[in-house]
This record gives sequence, C-alpha cells and structure tokens, in this order.
Amino acid sequence: MGFGAYNTLVSRAKAAGFRENVIFVLFSALGFEEELVEFAEKNEVILVSGRVLAGLDETPSLFTTESR
Repeated sequence: MGFGAYNTLVSRAKAAGFRENVIFVLFSALGFEEELVEFAEKNEVILVSGRVLAGLDETPSLFTTESR
C-alpha cells in the first residue's frame, strides 16, 4: 500500500468534516511502500500490517495501554 490509499483516506476524512486532531490508521495485509512507512513515522500515521494482525509483529503504540 502506498500514498494513493493514504491520500484517499485524507480526502474522505476532510469531506466528512474531520480536519483537526485526526490520527489516520491504514491496514494492509501485504505491507506498505517504504516512502509511506517513513512518512508515517514522522506524521502520526499508524500502519497496521497483516503481520501485526496475525500477532507476528509488535502492535502499534496507538493500540497499547501505554500513553503516546
């Protein structure tokens, strides 16, 4: 998954009236393009891969009880 999906999500969120204090979460069974991974690390975008859903990788911090 790449920026096309992210841009679609942002566009739909804005159209629905979400403009501030939004954290975007993208789910992909097959993973993410490296450019999106780098962007996500710097911009409060949570990426959840199929490996996370299968319990093979660490859960993103948004879904843990620890504060961010």
